[in-house]
Amino acid sequence: MGRAIVREPALFLMDEPLSNLDAKLRVQMRAEISRLQRHLGVATLFVTHDQTEAMTLGDRIAIMRGGVLQQLDTPQAVYDAPLNLFVAEFIGSPAMNLYEGHLSEDQLHLGGQTIALPTAVFEERPRLERYDRVVVGIRPEHLKTPSGEDNSSLVGEVNLVEALGSDAIVHFTIDAPRVHTEAAVSGPATGEEIELAAGKLAVAGEGVARVEPAAFAVGEKVRFLIDPRQLYFFDPSTGLAI
Repeated sequence: MGRAIVREPALFLMDEPLSNLDAKLRVQMRAEISRLQRHLGVATLFVTHDQTEAMTLGDRIAIMRGGVLQQLDTPQAVYDAPLNLFVAEFIGSPAMNLYEGHLSEDQLHLGGQTIALPTAVFEERPRLERYDRVVVGIRPEHLKTPSGEDNSSLVGEVNLVEALGSDAIVHFTIDAPRVHTEAAVSGPATGEEIELAAGKLAVAGEGVARVEPAAFAVGEKVRFLIDPRQLYFFDPSTGLAI
């Protein structure tokens, strides 16, 4: 990097420069590269498989899949409004929970559970009314542990708890089929191929929630509060956001 800097280039090209560093040094160098780039004011193209590096370093990020550009936008915009299933599950840690769901009037059915959808959800997504079957995305950090009763909740059975101090990663299962995007959106493919692949890789019930620390026991039934306006909806045939 030093040899490149002294040449005063118009553009820096960095191909996974931090991939061989240990975790602590990687975080330190990530911040150092960001400060250096701001100081020099030179455009930089940074290639990485690490989404954290992309989100923290990039002013704009381009997400590629099989040589095809999936989305190009600011990190926050990509997080808030992913264009397809692959981007939705790739951006965010832990990854977004994706389930097969069914719509009936103003209700969303996930397995044997029902979530009421307010009018605002359909106003923001007018095309949603045309669907009876969808892929539903729920970010782990959007699942909360409610203190009282609430209709917009999801009940899951705890399988594993990872205590991180400031928060906890709770692994749970529900009876709605889980969709994995490694096959659901695999490069250029027809809608039929995407739908078939997604069906083959559906695994019943797996899910992850990132919540405040609490006493969770394996096998316990836990209610997670859901804000329906924070749900993501995708076309099961094309994988595109609705």
